[in-house]
Amino acid sequence: GRHRWVIYTNEMNGKNTFWEVDGSMVPPEWHRWLHSMTDDPPTTHPPVARKFIWENHKFNLSGTSQQYVPYSTTRKKIQEWIPPTTTSK
Repeated sequence: GRHRWVIYTNEMNGKNTFWEVDGSMVPPEWHRWLHSMTDDPPTTHPPVARKFIWENHKFNLSGTSQQYVPYSTTRKKIQEWIPPTTTSK
């Protein structure tokens, strides 16, 4: 068929997915079929094992407390202004 879609399950890898549907939940082998890169679904023709394919598919964690945040290795370009202290008499 020309159009393909995903019917998400209510639970995936122990995570409730009923309202939190994300495109990163589609594993790479199903991505190939979903975007018409192949006509054979991975249920009938499993993909060849490659070094770069992870065993456990990971979801996108952006917007969660577990997201990746790189640390800065450069100095700040702007410094905060600290008002001078005055002595009251």
